[in-house]
Amino acid sequence: MLLTLPGIYVGCAILLAAVLGLAMGSFLGRVAWRLMRNEPVLAGRSHCDTCGHVLFANDLVPIVSWTALRGRCRYCHARLSARYPASEFACAALYVSIVICYGLTLEALQMVGFASVLMVLSLTDLDESYIPNQTIVAAIVIRVLFIVFAWLALVVHVPVQAVFADPAAHGIVLMDAQALGFDDKPFWDPTADASIVVLDMLRTSLLGAVIIGVAVVVLALAMDKLLGRSSIGGGDMKLFAVAGFYFGARQCLFLIVIACVLGILFALATQNRAGFSDDIYRIDQAEGKSSVSNCADEASQGPVEDEWPFLEEERVPASKGVSRVFPFGPSIALACWITMMVGGPVTQWYLELL
Repeated sequence: MLLTLPGIYVGCAILLAAVLGLAMGSFLGRVAWRLMRNEPVLAGRSHCDTCGHVLFANDLVPIVSWTALRGRCRYCHARLSARYPASEFACAALYVSIVICYGLTLEALQMVGFASVLMVLSLTDLDESYIPNQTIVAAIVIRVLFIVFAWLALVVHVPVQAVFADPAAHGIVLMDAQALGFDDKPFWDPTADASIVVLDMLRTSLLGAVIIGVAVVVLALAMDKLLGRSSIGGGDMKLFAVAGFYFGARQCLFLIVIACVLGILFALATQNRAGFSDDIYRIDQAEGKSSVSNCADEASQGPVEDEWPFLEEERVPASKGVSRVFPFGPSIALACWITMMVGGPVTQWYLELL
């Protein structure tokens, strides 16, 4: 844990995480904006959404630029959404909380990457009720890279405390060196093999993804049949499977409960005010066809895949008075963060009660 280090190191780590989070929050907001408009993520300069003027360094200082310009563009004076500084602050808070919980470890770096992906998909889902496939792929790649680099680190005898925040959670036993007659700090049990540890982690991840993914798909199909309409979006199902890939099936049971509670609270707080609808296929009686489908077709700029229709999501922007499908992605993302922080201890506590 980070808080066990000397105070100067803790302060520097938290400060670095906060500054990096602010900068990344600004960048991730632009990534979400470009994904929603099918623009290249890494190509081109940042520009004003209204006038298109290229933004320079003094226009892009997180929080400070927005505050100094009083929430308006420097060039066309168009009002800028408060979501920009809010997302920057939220990203900084995410990074700081992860560093405090996971310390200066490789696992912390993995969770920072996953949190960044969750930030992007939450913004796109809030705006267009749409979770881009690119974010799902990015989350999977980050997890796979962590597993690979964790194996390499253990093979070359990197201290296990620099890889995992809680080695015991991965079946690694730390022995008391002083009790064995050594003056060194606790070290990794040499009888444990790096390949066994990493393969067990990979097995847990794959089983978690399959179990949670299949369970959510079966539940969604049953609810669709029972209600006669779409109950959960394809992007949400994929995100649940990715959560299983990160946290395993046991912790994901806790995650699903938290996500459902947050989703209900979010729906009660925003549904009537923001124009969300729990039925994406609302029929327009005057025209005899789905107005939501028409709106999604107009917003779409690419071919629609129909090989797995229940796993596909349509973009449904708030326009023409059409009610949008309820965005469940942010609730799942917040549940993922809560699971990062306390999922392991809560799950262990619950299992001990059984």
